[in-house]
Amino acid sequence: MRLAGAFDLTDCGYLVGYWHDIGKTHPEFQKYLVECEQIGGVERRPGSVGPPHSPAGAVRARALAPLSMVIASHHSGLPSKESFRQKLHEYQSRGEVKRALELAGRIEPPDIRELVERAKEELQSVCSDPSSTELAIRLLFSALVDADRLDTESHRDPERPRLRAAGPTLEEMRGKLEAELKQKIESAPDTKVNRVRQEVLSACIEAAGEAPGVFRLTAPTGAGKTLSSIAFALRHALHHNLRRVVVAIPYTSIIDQTAQVYRDIFGTEAVLEHHSAMREYDPGSEQSTDEEWTEDRIKHELATENWDFPLIVTTTNQLFESLFSNRPSRLRKIHSLARSVIIIDEVQTLPIDLLQPTLEAIRLLVSLCGSTVVLCTATQPAVEGCIYLHGLEGVRDIIHDARVHFDALRRVDYTWPEGKMSWPQVAEMVKAHAQVLAVVNTRSDSLNLLKAIDEEGTLLLSAALCGAHRREVLSRIRQALDEGRPCRVVSTQVVEAGVDLDFPVVMRAVGPLDRIVQVAGRCNREGKLESGEMIVFEPEEGHQPPGAYRSATDQARSLIAEGRIDPYDLHTFDRYFSLLYSVVDTDRFHVEERREHMDYPEVAKRYRFIRDETTAIVVAGWQPRIVEPILSRIKQRLRQGIGPSRDDYRKLQPYTVNLYQRQYRDCADWIDESIPGVAIWRGPYDPVCGLVTDFTRTEDNLW
Repeated sequence: MRLAGAFDLTDCGYLVGYWHDIGKTHPEFQKYLVECEQIGGVERRPGSVGPPHSPAGAVRARALAPLSMVIASHHSGLPSKESFRQKLHEYQSRGEVKRALELAGRIEPPDIRELVERAKEELQSVCSDPSSTELAIRLLFSALVDADRLDTESHRDPERPRLRAAGPTLEEMRGKLEAELKQKIESAPDTKVNRVRQEVLSACIEAAGEAPGVFRLTAPTGAGKTLSSIAFALRHALHHNLRRVVVAIPYTSIIDQTAQVYRDIFGTEAVLEHHSAMREYDPGSEQSTDEEWTEDRIKHELATENWDFPLIVTTTNQLFESLFSNRPSRLRKIHSLARSVIIIDEVQTLPIDLLQPTLEAIRLLVSLCGSTVVLCTATQPAVEGCIYLHGLEGVRDIIHDARVHFDALRRVDYTWPEGKMSWPQVAEMVKAHAQVLAVVNTRSDSLNLLKAIDEEGTLLLSAALCGAHRREVLSRIRQALDEGRPCRVVSTQVVEAGVDLDFPVVMRAVGPLDRIVQVAGRCNREGKLESGEMIVFEPEEGHQPPGAYRSATDQARSLIAEGRIDPYDLHTFDRYFSLLYSVVDTDRFHVEERREHMDYPEVAKRYRFIRDETTAIVVAGWQPRIVEPILSRIKQRLRQGIGPSRDDYRKLQPYTVNLYQRQYRDCADWIDESIPGVAIWRGPYDPVCGLVTDFTRTEDNLW
């Protein structure tokens, strides 16, 4: 009831909580409980959940169809509306269901009819259309699953609720942030960039008192959006009695550094980092050992289940795929999004072919859940007023005239392509500069350009490098730039957002316009030069990722040919994104259609950020002195009948590279699968290029 109150379905929450277990009144279930008690509790009967008990509650709630569906599926996952109706019809004819309902009816509270009527009124108020009804069912499902599991948890382990104790208050966090910002402002030199950062921060603080809704934070790259947006979020949450702040970031490659910035300010007890690279705590698993899990770590791991934490840092993928999931474990946390401030960083990276259902989710988070959503980027997509998109309405700009800041930070002069260039020609242009970053569209293009440069000391950044390798390369780059030494870097798209680099010259192969401008944020970032140089080039033999990326590149190429691009004019992006939405299906997989039919399994199947499955491969050849002892320890545990520990998984994570299934199959003879669930790369790993799957089988060719 308390959890459902956050989205104005309090009485509905009470009824699903009350009715979901009435099937346990049946004598067979009571007999099961007695048997469990005799052997020391349910946990002593692994895999046993007793006779089915959900059907009785589902039938009792049939007059309130959304509640009935939630009760029927709270263990198995949300079904399709059609399959649920068939199940409900079957349940009504069962003798054990009729018996359970008869017994449960004897103990129902006297005001049950009044509760039902109030619940109907709540549903009529909240469920104004199929889209809001579909999400309301998800939210009720989430609240029931979380409450049910918390109740079971406290029964089986009375100590566990203490480990879920909340972190610092939002008021305490605001105090820490303001102290940090005051120190930064006082110590920062009086530069044009720092003046813009202070103005952006002031605008965020001033806007925090406005009513909840959808906000845009549009500011140039390097204008301090990370801290300014969290300053807005904390003040706004306190002003409107909102419960928490959720920060969604597009790439796992940059989420660690953002989370660390927050931990440095607020402390580890305030920040929950949750993404695919973070393995969950399983207290019942033999893989968990006391020495590996401090109390603080257990608190954080338990909080990943339901996001009951003051500040959550997650991926955009985790946030939205959870919202569109149908599985209890993923949906369990989404009720925590109600009455929260949700910051979507680099919002232009939302998948274009899922943009329509994603915007609908944002709309409902605001209208149904009372949340505030902040869209952050230097290159805002046209999500309002575009005729090709059912977009958002009433979006408010935190910075009322962002053009002033873009004009003030014209740190880069752009050169646009006049013809196509071969890789050797691009390489000569790279070698003409002592410090230069060259960004291309694909891994194969990065290898082609690196090979054409053919100069020792040239560095590469791509997803073919494991995380620890990329961090080492970034450290070398920053040190060379700080010391003024030559530094030539070839990169894929991994540097386009959230990576703090400051080159005097940046080159970028023609690609989506927002990507071009984002990578320009790595040029003269701190404004130390009068102007940096941004060179856009068209490679003769360049490749493009398929789908929306290629369509976006075509639109950028068209605008470049017209000669009408001004990256500092925000109207440029309105025009660019509108053109893009006119040629790309923003609901390519018909997610909204399946949502209207309440086909939850199919929605979950269709709404996926990454459609090609990948497998994380542990690179044994990079820093083997670290990796091999971990692998040896895992093997030793296996010989003792114990699985890999969670700590081992965490330590291996920085040494992994993701391979698509086709690549995995093609390279199977180089992959060691001797450890169940851990794939180990035993093939070549180049100290510059990383793991490249099209290696030839010769020792002298590692391209």
